[in-house]
Amino acid sequence: MRPRHFTLVDKGTQDFDKFAIQAGKPATLNAYVSGVKTQIENGAKTAKTKAEAYNVIPAYRRPSWTIAAFVRQGRIYEVLARAVLNTPFVVPADLQKKMKGLPDYAKDDIKVQVEDAIHQLLDQQVRPIECLAVARYALASRAGRAGNIDDAYTRDANDRINAYGDERIAECVAQAAAQDPSFAAYQPGEFSRAPRGLDLDIPAGVAPPPVVGKGR
Repeated sequence: MRPRHFTLVDKGTQDFDKFAIQAGKPATLNAYVSGVKTQIENGAKTAKTKAEAYNVIPAYRRPSWTIAAFVRQGRIYEVLARAVLNTPFVVPADLQKKMKGLPDYAKDDIKVQVEDAIHQLLDQQVRPIECLAVARYALASRAGRAGNIDDAYTRDANDRINAYGDERIAECVAQAAAQDPSFAAYQPGEFSRAPRGLDLDIPAGVAPPPVVGKGR
């Protein structure tokens, strides 16, 4: 049974599942980019607040609750990342006017320019958000392994983090470690999960990393 505070935090974060970026009807490309960026920044602030609400859970000193909190935090950041990646594409009003009367190839060129500008923004914004999710899933997975806990949350953490691929995981864990030296370095394959009833093969010379250092 989880603490009442955990349930209250859950209820306070559920509405964020519906977060989405609205393209609207921008007058210009600059307005489009600026509007999307502002929404992402506001979403990031909201996500941070909601994720940090779970920071009280580890104080209960129940490993399974702590793991669940890490996974919940990771999901919040993934909701934000998904919203960023799903930002609607529109052609600003000034460019729509410019496209009138142009041949199709010229219209396509303008659309490509707009898409490139938006995709560049989205890529810049989403990568650090994804890394926040990866870091929380890493903590959940490591806590589960350290406590020999195999439950729905540890399995979810492993499944979600492995969806990013080994190279991306290493990049995100390195970023987390750079910000917090107590965050253990990534060991290749450490988040792989063996099928039930089987042992995971650990390469010779590879030791499991600590969950996290003191102060987290």
